[in-house]
Amino acid sequence: MDKWIAKYLEEWQTDFGAEPDAESSFKFVKDALMAFKNLLPSGSSSITRLEAVASLIATRVNKQDDPRDFLQYLQGVIFEAAAISPLDPSDLTEVIRIFLQKLSTPDAEWFRYDFAKNTRERWNGPDTPGAEKNKEQCIQEWVSLNMLIAHLTRLHTISLETYALRTFYRTFDTEASENQLDYNVPASGAWIDILGKEIF
Repeated sequence: MDKWIAKYLEEWQTDFGAEPDAESSFKFVKDALMAFKNLLPSGSSSITRLEAVASLIATRVNKQDDPRDFLQYLQGVIFEAAAISPLDPSDLTEVIRIFLQKLSTPDAEWFRYDFAKNTRERWNGPDTPGAEKNKEQCIQEWVSLNMLIAHLTRLHTISLETYALRTFYRTFDTEASENQLDYNVPASGAWIDILGKEIF
């Protein structure tokens, strides 16, 4: 987890370090990452721990004059944490659910809208193998991302049901290549495992 956090912060500074409010934004991102670290070991978080993490992040957001920039940065952390970090996507979704209850109604609705928009961009994936990661890693990241969205759908936290259809369509498309199936068959399986009969 520490290695992933260090890499994320390094890449964040490369991408956003020249922004006008980079110093305060960087501190927020670092605080959010350290808060999420408290969810480890993965899958064993009590509701008290989930509440504490959500409350810490919400406090940081709510004290900002313009919280929506910070909400965008938080989304980046969540997506990457779900795909790459050792955190359990189900823990992340519980934190998101609790976190949204601690925001003002306008900010919570804005977060839901923007998160759905960013999910659409993520569905331009999955990533392809390269110098930094092999195909198995890319597949696991794609499955983990689908797990995050499936859990959010299960909790009715954000309306993302259409992404189940998108993943299933890619799986059952008669023109899908073997390579595409390598990604989307296990991703579809994740949706079924998480939603069960609700998938229908």
